[in-house]
Amino acid sequence: MNDWIGSEKNDYTFDNAGNTTEWIISTWANNDWQGKKRYTYLFNQAGKPTETTEYNFDTNTLTWIGATQSTYIYNTNNQTLLAQTAVWNTETSSWLPTSKYEYEYDEYQNQTLDSYYTAYNPETGTWTGSYKKIYLYNESKKKLLDEQYTWKNGEWVGSSKTTTSYNSNNKTDQKITYTWKDGEWVNETRNIHVFNSRGLEIITNEYQWLNDEWTYRNRNERSYEDDDRLRTELVETYEENTLTSHSFNRYHYTCDIKYFTIRFLNYDGETLQELTLAYGETPEYTGQTPTQPATAEYEYTFTGWDKEIVAVTADANYTAQFESNLRVYSVRFLNYDRKVLEDDILAYGMMPEYSGDVPTREEDETYIYTFSGWSPELSMVVGDITYMAQFEATEKTPTGVIDTNADDNGQAYNLLGQPVDDNYNGIIIRNGKKELR
Repeated sequence: MNDWIGSEKNDYTFDNAGNTTEWIISTWANNDWQGKKRYTYLFNQAGKPTETTEYNFDTNTLTWIGATQSTYIYNTNNQTLLAQTAVWNTETSSWLPTSKYEYEYDEYQNQTLDSYYTAYNPETGTWTGSYKKIYLYNESKKKLLDEQYTWKNGEWVGSSKTTTSYNSNNKTDQKITYTWKDGEWVNETRNIHVFNSRGLEIITNEYQWLNDEWTYRNRNERSYEDDDRLRTELVETYEENTLTSHSFNRYHYTCDIKYFTIRFLNYDGETLQELTLAYGETPEYTGQTPTQPATAEYEYTFTGWDKEIVAVTADANYTAQFESNLRVYSVRFLNYDRKVLEDDILAYGMMPEYSGDVPTREEDETYIYTFSGWSPELSMVVGDITYMAQFEATEKTPTGVIDTNADDNGQAYNLLGQPVDDNYNGIIIRNGKKELR
C-alpha cells in the first residue's frame, strides 16, 4: 500500500516585529520527525541581528549541540562595530572564537577602520590579524587618508598608503603615495593639480621621491578656448629633474559644435524630459521615475529605456519600458452572519474555489436551513470580492398536527393544523375548507 512518507520539515518562530527567532529543520526517521539543524536569532530594537547560533541534533543524547555562532555589536547609528564568529568546544562546553571583524566610524558616519582577524589563541587571549585598513575623510566625505596593513610575524606591516587634499571645489589638488620601509612610511610619488576658475585642470605635475627629495617625472600644462575646448597642451618628461622629452600641441577647430535634441518619452509618447546636448555628450535622465497606470489585470514596473543610452551623434528618443505583473485580489467567503469562512488571494482571471467545510446555519423554531450556494455566483476574479453563503429554508411540520384535509368531523383548525375553539379569530380550516372568522 502506497502512503506519504515525510522528507523534510521546517518550523519557524517569529517575534512581534516579524523577525525569525528560531528555525528548526527536521527529517523523517523511524516513522517520526527527528531534529537535524536548529538556528536561533536575536535582534536589537532596530531589527539588526545581534546573535545567530547554529545547532546540530545529537541522536544519542536527543539534545541540541552547539555548532557555530556569530555575534554583532552596533553603534548608535546601527553601524557594525564588531562581527565575530565562534565554534562550540565540546571539551570546555563553551564557544571558542574563530574570526572577527572590527570597524570604526567618524562623526559623519564614514568608516575609518576595517580590520579582520583570522585566529584566536584562548591561552593568551590574543588574535592573529589578516588585514587592517584606516581611512580619514573631510566634511564633504572626500577621502583624505587610505592606509592598508597586513599581518606578518605577529605585527601589522604597511602595504600601501595614500593621502589626498582638495581645493575649495573639492577637486583633488594633491595626492601622495607611500611605501613601507624599515617599519615606517616613506614617500613614493606625488601629484599636484591646478585648476582655473572654471574648474578645468591647467597644470599637472608628477613627482617621485629620489635621494630624499621630490624630483620631476612628468609635467603637463593646458590652456582652453572660451567654450572649454582644449587649445594648447605642453607635455614634459624628466629623469632626476633633467628634461628628457618635450612636446607642444596646438589645437584648431574648423567647425562649430553641433547640438541635438534628446527626448525621454513615456510609454504613451508623453515627453518626460527634453535635452539639448552637444555632439559627443552622454544624455542623463534626471526626471521622476516613469510610471504606467495599472489596469484591472496588470500593474506595471519601470525597467529602463528601449535602447542603450549612448553619446549624442544625432537627435534621439528614448522610450520608457515597463514590466507587467499580474494583479492579485482578495477573495472572501462569509457565512450568513458575516463570519469569515475563508480568505484567499487570487490572481486576475482565476476562478475562486471554496475549500472549507460546507457552511451551516442552525435551525430555528420554524425552519431548517440547507446551504444552497453563494451570492453572487462564483465568477472569474476581476477585483476584490466577497461571497455570502446562501441557505434554503424548509418549514418544519409542527408536532401533533392533524391533516385538516382528511378531517370531516367539523373541528376548526388554524393554518398550522392546530385545533382552535369558537373564540379564535382569523382564517380557519373546517372539513378541508378555509373560512374567515
